Amino acid sequence: MRLTLRTMLAYLDDILEPDDTEDISKKIEESEFATELVHRTRDVMRRLRLGVPPLTGRGLASDSNTVAEYLDNTLTADRVSEFEKICLESDVHLAEVASCHQILTLVLGEPAAIDPQSRQRMYHVADEAQQAPPVHSEGVHQPAMSATPPAIQPGRRHKPEVPEYLREERTRIWPMAAAVLIGVGLALAGLFALSPKEWRPGFIAMAPDAVENAEGQSVAQPLVDPAAVQAGAAPEAAAPADNAAEGDTPPVNAPVDPTAPGAAPAGDEPPVADQTAAEPAEAMPDESAETTPEETVPGDTAPAEAMPDDPAAESDFGRAAAGLPGRPSRPLPGTPGETPADPAGDATEPGSEKPIPPDPDATATDEPAEAARDASPSFGRYMSKQDVLLRLDPQTGDWKPMAPMAPLAKGDRLMSLPSFRPLISLSSGINLQLDGAAQIELVGWNNDGTPIVAVEFGRLLMMTVGKGDNSIQLKLDGHEPVLTFVDSDSDLALEARRILPPGADPLKESAPLAVDLYAKSGSIRVRDGDAPVDLQAPVHRALYGGGIEPPGAVPTWVNSEAMSDIERKAANTLEPLLPPDRLIGVILTEQAGARQREVRSLAIRSACYLNMFDPCVKALNEKDEKTLWPVYIEELRAAAARGPESAGLLRAALEKQSGADGTNMFRMLAGYSADDLAAGGAASLVDGLNHDALDHRVLAFWTLQNITGLPNYGYYPSEMQKKRTAAVNTWKERLRQGKIVPKSAAKPKATASRATEKP
Repeated sequence: MRLTLRTMLAYLDDILEPDDTEDISKKIEESEFATELVHRTRDVMRRLRLGVPPLTGRGLASDSNTVAEYLDNTLTADRVSEFEKICLESDVHLAEVASCHQILTLVLGEPAAIDPQSRQRMYHVADEAQQAPPVHSEGVHQPAMSATPPAIQPGRRHKPEVPEYLREERTRIWPMAAAVLIGVGLALAGLFALSPKEWRPGFIAMAPDAVENAEGQSVAQPLVDPAAVQAGAAPEAAAPADNAAEGDTPPVNAPVDPTAPGAAPAGDEPPVADQTAAEPAEAMPDESAETTPEETVPGDTAPAEAMPDDPAAESDFGRAAAGLPGRPSRPLPGTPGETPADPAGDATEPGSEKPIPPDPDATATDEPAEAARDASPSFGRYMSKQDVLLRLDPQTGDWKPMAPMAPLAKGDRLMSLPSFRPLISLSSGINLQLDGAAQIELVGWNNDGTPIVAVEFGRLLMMTVGKGDNSIQLKLDGHEPVLTFVDSDSDLALEARRILPPGADPLKESAPLAVDLYAKSGSIRVRDGDAPVDLQAPVHRALYGGGIEPPGAVPTWVNSEAMSDIERKAANTLEPLLPPDRLIGVILTEQAGARQREVRSLAIRSACYLNMFDPCVKALNEKDEKTLWPVYIEELRAAAARGPESAGLLRAALEKQSGADGTNMFRMLAGYSADDLAAGGAASLVDGLNHDALDHRVLAFWTLQNITGLPNYGYYPSEMQKKRTAAVNTWKERLRQGKIVPKSAAKPKATASRATEKP
């Protein structure tokens, strides 16, 4: 069957015969253009704001009947190719054709669901019509028989009811306003509770003069003098008015004068005038005693509202809002049950004159460790607002997404995930943009004040922000080159990749780092012990490890984003699901089973960089992921090359899924040297083509092609054994001929003969 746009749509909607489906699937896998067209078709069908072709018009692109004729296979042959070309060039027409084809498939392929009661009613419609009484029309033919014809009563017209899905949503201004006010109140209360003590008088001063009850009447008067609180003195009780009329009731929250007649003695509970004011009144100190300036005890840094012995543990902000005086940081003299304060500021034990030394543990503040980290000199700031950058928590060892515009500090370990491009601005005036999967560490500064950044792996775009002669020092596997941006517009791209040597054991040590530099603009000076080397853009230089790209080659990611529209859409979908300060591993595990293939693939690849290999290993055993098997295998190989820790976790994941075969699969990922192939590795790989497990066949076939560069000879790991037999026999013949060797060791005549071989 030929691969056309119509047959591809039939394949996507699963209406082909099994043999035709398999044939079209192979052709799509073998054609890169067809694979991209499949992803593009699914993408345009989900775009809600794409639009539709015009309803009327002339020509293939404007006549809506053309789509119907094309789908009905009634369009003339000379116009089919022209119309398919329009669909390939226009997302609007491609979405129209694919959507209509999908709708017709659902309508024609599945019977319509009809309510049984409605079906029975339709069956009896004819019987009800026959049993109905005849319609009399004498009044119509004899209008003169009545002198005053009866007035025609018009039927009552029912108001049309708008369907639920077309109704406009009712405005919800008041619930939203209430939610905003509640949020503001909670935010202010939290800010007051967490703010330093020296800021609290300002908050108390901003408290309202009176608090209204439910009826709108003022029930409390301010009892706090901001000036007195600022001076450190305890608030004084407000004296009752001299001209108060007899029988007037004082405010419920007013302090009680102990010298007044009928007042309760000190330490006794005052009479409760109102239940709402009783509880705050119990926590109020006896203000009749002599007040002293507020003193700070060394080590007493815990906020007063956090004291467990306080029966009215509430914030000062809430007390001021209720019209009550703010609670002092330490008990006032004369407070029942409390030890009086020593004039020198030292606490004393009851009955003893020896001062109690301050508790060394009390000097530790309750602020989180993040505050101590932010106290160090600023290294820069994370600038991106719609991207993902992970920072390693040194206490828990978990990677957590950073909040936009978050500050950076010395010692931070940062990582970017595939398809993301977070931007970092260093305090020295150099911007670093991580392109895709990359990991760096902010080491510190050298003696000259130059920032030092260690690069574990990945791509970086570096530029100076309008500042010439600006430098940065890198740490690359024992090398510490200094890069100087000579011009104010100098840009530099760096790619660092760990390349695992064939046959090396990744469980023993990390793979060596290969580093390439690409000067994009301006002049870059590179100094690494020897005399400096100037790079005048545009130029490519292999710095260490033999380089990744051939000399003179500049990859596309250096001058533009190397992401496709599908990858960019997947990143935009996944980014809102990774909020700051959340454990990212759980979210990626959930998204590894997402319905959208591009989102699922990005989550699986991202999990590999957190050493979570179960989703990726599982994908090698699923036929639906066969187009992405090479991508997943490359991610697993890169993980094995990053170091013994990642390699050990990868091996454990393979053994968890495949048991004893997991060890052989890990050996395939490590690669084979020429000696390994000659010692039996080649025969083991060829035997793996007929293994019972799909993931084992996938890895064996990929390793053979990656080592030898030979064609597939018609072998597909997902096929049944009967269909794989011919291709496996061909590979066995190549093994017998001694052609299972690395590409670099293959003889030229063998390479030339492959062009004429037929699988």
